[in-house]
Amino acid sequence: MSNRNFRRIYFYEFKLGRIAAQTARNINEVWGHGSVNECTVQRRFQKFRAGSTSLEDEPHGSRLPTLDNDQLKASVEADPHKTTRHIQCPSHYNCSPFEANWED
Repeated sequence: MSNRNFRRIYFYEFKLGRIAAQTARNINEVWGHGSVNECTVQRRFQKFRAGSTSLEDEPHGSRLPTLDNDQLKASVEADPHKTTRHIQCPSHYNCSPFEANWED
């Protein structure tokens, strides 16, 4: 079942006055354990209480990947045996200390 359909159920349960924990248990009982997470239902209920009845996904705050395909292609063609770690972190200066210690 899609997330949007689960959100419809959340909203239905919310309108019936149910709590998030019971809603999560009911859904997991019908569609299988782990279908929804109680914390996810709680966050959606908070949005409903705040007046947001949208069932759509909201944009996340994650950064967009900054990958230059030409640069990646050139790196792989220059040394086809290079690992992804070496491509991602070619020098110790661009890595965290943990990554730098594992590079070689």
